Amino acid sequence: MTVGGRVYEIIRLIFDEVGHHTSLLYAADNLQADLGEEDCQHILKYQKDIPPELQGKINFVFTGWSCPGKRLDVACVEWKDGTWRLEWIYLGNYWFEDDCGLRRL
Repeated sequence: MTVGGRVYEIIRLIFDEVGHHTSLLYAADNLQADLGEEDCQHILKYQKDIPPELQGKINFVFTGWSCPGKRLDVACVEWKDGTWRLEWIYLGNYWFEDDCGLRRL
């Protein structure tokens, strides 16, 4: 997927129906899909380049960017109310197959 001139590979982080945060963090780190704030902001800025068929079907998780003051919340870009939005998601939640990381190519 090319967004704002950068090429990203969508990486599935959970390989069963639901996963625990430790498996999500482990997978993101091992698969080099643990991008942070700079890439998250880039995705949001150039969201018009995200293929429309992904709307409402996938969430982009940025495990390299924790919420200021809440280090157990990580950035997640979700399709909501007709646009891609930044949400802070608590790592203690269960994660699902549609929660994916990105790897920059």
